[in-house]
Amino acid sequence: MDMTVEELLAPRYKVIADYPGNLWDVGTLLPSEYHAIKELSPNMIAFYDKYPHLFRKLEWWEERKPEDMPEYLKTIHHDGRIYKAIEHNIKASNGLGFINENGLRKSYCNYLPTTLEDYTHYTKSNKGGMR
Repeated sequence: MDMTVEELLAPRYKVIADYPGNLWDVGTLLPSEYHAIKELSPNMIAFYDKYPHLFRKLEWWEERKPEDMPEYLKTIHHDGRIYKAIEHNIKASNGLGFINENGLRKSYCNYLPTTLEDYTHYTKSNKGGMR
């Protein structure tokens, strides 16, 4: 499944506790392809954020299958390096991560998904440079 950068970065929550009138099982991810909620409205996001003891906001990479992960990732740090991921959901120094095209383990927490177009531009503009 090829997810867009926007889909990967869309807010998601996990139900972490039961409460009166709860429609979701503990452990349910929202939004979910298995439920009526496919996209979260601003009001829903505000509601989930108001009750962090009931709903945990997920990082973009959490609770994803390897096949849903992006092929290209850009560092959140100032140098803006972009890597092609060769393998996903491996153990890295800061939790879950990926192996880049140089065989190095990188942690998802330091990266955001990006596009092939951004990767191509980055590699062309950094020929011979450090990647």
